Amino acid sequence: YSPIKSSHSPSSSDSGSESDASDKNEAQSNPRKRKRNAASDLSVVERREKRKMMNRVAAQNARDRKKHYVEDLEKKVLLLEAQNKQLLQENQSLKEHTTTLA
Repeated sequence: YSPIKSSHSPSSSDSGSESDASDKNEAQSNPRKRKRNAASDLSVVERREKRKMMNRVAAQNARDRKKHYVEDLEKKVLLLEAQNKQLLQENQSLKEHTTTLA
């Protein structure tokens, strides 16, 4: 919020008082009030139904996020199991190689 400043000094002639009056009128015509929520115009039943619908949507979004999260974890598990199997084979191969050197 930035206040409106008059370009006239207080000692100006009557044009300064007009500017001050217009500043006051502008401030009064544009008050900083909270706007009414559209839901307040609805009946109790309509608000309850709206809340239920929003809750259903939020719950479905949460289920979708969880599903994607679990799918990503399952993919990660498969990748790590394959990597572990490859490392175990490499380890076994190196063990065999060290026994042949001894």
